[in-house]
Amino acid sequence: AELWLDKKEAIDKCGKSSDPSAIEAMINALNQPFWNVKTMAMGKIKKAIKAKPEVVKNKLMALAMKDKNPKVRATAIKTLMKYFSDDKSLLTAYEVGLKDSSYRVMGSALAGVTSINPEKGLIMARSMEGEESAAVNNAIAAIYAKKGTLDDHAFFLKTISELNGMNKLGFLQKYSEYVLRLPNNEIDKAIIVYKNIVETESVWFVKLSGYNLLASVQNFYSKRAMEMATKIESVQADGISEQAAELEKEMNVYKAQDAKIADVLNKLKAKETDPNVKKYLGM
Repeated sequence: AELWLDKKEAIDKCGKSSDPSAIEAMINALNQPFWNVKTMAMGKIKKAIKAKPEVVKNKLMALAMKDKNPKVRATAIKTLMKYFSDDKSLLTAYEVGLKDSSYRVMGSALAGVTSINPEKGLIMARSMEGEESAAVNNAIAAIYAKKGTLDDHAFFLKTISELNGMNKLGFLQKYSEYVLRLPNNEIDKAIIVYKNIVETESVWFVKLSGYNLLASVQNFYSKRAMEMATKIESVQADGISEQAAELEKEMNVYKAQDAKIADVLNKLKAKETDPNVKKYLGM
């Protein structure tokens, strides 16, 4: 335990220094036999990268592709993504990670591929939907949140029903980002999902997330309705009554959605019994 604390203290100290000897010590820490020393060093590697970018990059690539420990391989990929985000030569290392035996590494590698080649990342994500892994599912969800299409909604709906606890919580945040890019009839499916979470989830903080996600959809529609009202004022001022009428129809749809979700939330809150949830909702 003392040796571990000594190493942690040394890495913390060297990571803050630009002194050449400290830079060398940080680079050498990446060669340590213990996986936790290597991952800790990667978390403090910024100054070493600034001083010797190519040296550190090559070491990180080697760790990403060859280290025995999956936590080291996954952390190396994440560190490469963080500090060498525009470096297309890293695609090879990420593609090796896609074939890794560890789901943790596969998920990190998928994010890496997508950061360099979004279209390839999207194709790879769709090919990996069958993997039974929270890490891979969350990596896929992050890609779909930004690049997914209507066809990817089925993946979210299926996976949400299979996850639980913290894995479900993180996944739902990505789903929320994805679904608000879809047409209203698809967002309606999300409202049903969130309502179901509130009504059936036994873990209180996941149940609370159902309320928060419903509120986020309501807020989305409320903002859209206000935006339409501003546009209507503008086109009316310009005397374009026909366009104003079309915008008003759109605004009324948003207002109706807003009111519908408000009604769902009120009914759910009226039945809520969980003390933790009630506390956070100010009830």
